[in-house]
Order: sequence, then C-alpha cells, then structure tokens
Amino acid sequence: MTIAKEKISQILSRIDIVEIIGGYLPGLRKLGKNYKTLCPFHSEKTPSFTVNAEKQMFFCFGCQTGGDAITFVMKIENVTFAEAAKKLADKAGILIDENDLKDISKTDAEKAKLKKATSAAAAFFSKYLKTSAGEKAVKYLESRGIKEETVRNFQIGFSPDSKDALLK
Repeated sequence: MTIAKEKISQILSRIDIVEIIGGYLPGLRKLGKNYKTLCPFHSEKTPSFTVNAEKQMFFCFGCQTGGDAITFVMKIENVTFAEAAKKLADKAGILIDENDLKDISKTDAEKAKLKKATSAAAAFFSKYLKTSAGEKAVKYLESRGIKEETVRNFQIGFSPDSKDALLK
C-alpha cells in the first residue's frame, strides 16, 4: 500500500523537519540559518549533516544522503515510505483512512509490463546487431576493445534506421 500524494503533502506541511530530526539526533544545533550535527548514516568526526528549516530538507555533505522528513525517518528507522509517512502523520495528528491508501498492485503490474517491453526491445536490438546491417556497429565495438561477452552481458544492440522497427 502507498499513501496518496495529497496526504503526503499535508503531512510534510504540518511537521517541522528540525523537530523531527532533533528528536532522533539530540546533537542538532543551529548554525547560521541551518542546523548541523554528526551524520547518523556514516561515521564522522566533523559534523556534515545539515538541516535546512526553510526548505524542510536535510543533506549530508559527507555521504551525499538527503531528502525530506519522510526520507529521514525511512533511513533512520529502516522502514518503508508508507510506514515512515504514517509515523509522521501520527505525530502531526493527521488521520490516514482507507481513502488515502492506494493499492500498488496496479503499479506493480505496470512495472512488469514495462520490464517485459524493455526486455523485448533489448533482445530485438541485440539480435539486430548480429545482422548484416549491424556489421559497422560490431566493427566499431571491436575497435573500442569491447568483447563479445561484454556485448552479451550488457545487451548492447543496434537500432535500425526506422521509427517503427520495434512495432513490426
């Protein structure tokens, strides 16, 4: 299950990221217009974890991790997006009912269709590379030192000079 975008926006607008992160990281201190502390996601001696209250975002310059309050809760508690959003909704006093939940099985089905289509396209282009039309491309790959095994592993292919070749 996932939560509707409107409800996510409502949650993020009602919570304060500084308060949320400060609850997990008591060392969070104001420094100029931002807040800083040691990053909880990697080992460090000098604080590189920054929270921007104005943008309601966090970023660590050491490990390049960043995001909003939901992302932070996901990472710090090792939970899913929906679980982190529900936790923050509870803190903000926002109810999440059945109307706010979306069934992601449709999304999963769409992803499966896209994956199948992408795999079919990759197979088509790989096969086309081995035709007489793909000879120049094969010679180019060989001149670059790209071995046949690499071509196979990375499904390198060749596209015909046709807009609708995949549809035929």
